[in-house]
Amino acid sequence: MKLNLSEKIGSFKLRTLNYWAFWLHFLSAIGLAIYFSIDRQNVNINTDLYTYKITGISGPNNTDLTFEFGDDGPKIPVSDISLKIIVALIFFITALFHLYYYKSEWYLKEVASGKNRLRWVEYGITASLMIFLFAIIASIKELYSTLSLVCFNIVLMSIGYFFEMSSDRPVKLSALIMGFFILTVTWAIIFGQFFPNVKAAQDDGVDVPGWVYGVLFPMFFAWIAFGVIAVLNFRAYQKKGYKFSRYEKYYIFLSYASKAFMGYYLAFGLTRPASTKSS
Repeated sequence: MKLNLSEKIGSFKLRTLNYWAFWLHFLSAIGLAIYFSIDRQNVNINTDLYTYKITGISGPNNTDLTFEFGDDGPKIPVSDISLKIIVALIFFITALFHLYYYKSEWYLKEVASGKNRLRWVEYGITASLMIFLFAIIASIKELYSTLSLVCFNIVLMSIGYFFEMSSDRPVKLSALIMGFFILTVTWAIIFGQFFPNVKAAQDDGVDVPGWVYGVLFPMFFAWIAFGVIAVLNFRAYQKKGYKFSRYEKYYIFLSYASKAFMGYYLAFGLTRPASTKSS
C-alpha cells in the first residue's frame, strides 16, 4: 500500500532521522563555508545599520527637533563577511543539536513525554539569526528596529516552549493565538519596511538586486508552516492514538527544508556581482 507523505515521515525512527539531519546540516555548514571562502564577491546590498542622532532642539517648548540618520548619522557597520558567517553558523549550530539528539537517551524520553524543550532553545538561536538576516535584506536600517525583531522572535520561540510544556488545552490555545499574533507582527514589520524601501530606492534610480525578492516570501510561509504544525499538534492532543513524536519529525523535516532554502539561496544572492549602484 502506498504511504502518503505524513505516513512516510511517521515511519522514520527519531534516532535515524536526527542522524541524517546532523549530517545534512553539518555538510551544509562546511560546504557554505568553503563556497564563501572561494567566492569573495562583495554583497551587492547596503548592509550597514544606523541610529538616530539629535543635532538640534528649537521652537516653542523645544518641540522642533533636527536629527541625522543614515550616512549622515551614527553608522553601525555590518560587513558582508559577517552575514556569510551567520548563514554557515546557522547550519553548524543546528547540526550540534541534532548530534546531541542522535546520541541522547534523554531526548527520546523527552519526546516520549510530549515535548522537546531543547528544540525551542535551538530555534531561539538559529531562527533569531535568520530574522536578523531577513531584516538586513529587507533594508530595515534602524538598529533598534532590527534588534526588536530579533527579540520578538525569541519571545515567539518562548511561547512555543510554553505551548509544549503545558498539558492544559486552554493554555495551549492561548499560546497558539499569541504565537500567531507575534508572528504576524514580526512579518508585518519586515514587509512593511521592505516594500516602501524598495519603492524609494527605485524612485531614486537605485538598482535593487532581484534576488532579494525571492527569499523573504518563501521564508514567511515557512514561519507559518511551523505554526501549522503546532495547530495540528493541538488538534490531535489528548485524542486516541496521539503521538508527539510524529510532530517532532515534522519539525525536523521543516527545519532542514527552510534552512536549506534560505542558506543555499543566500549563498547565491550574497555572492552575486555587485551592481554599479548600491541599494
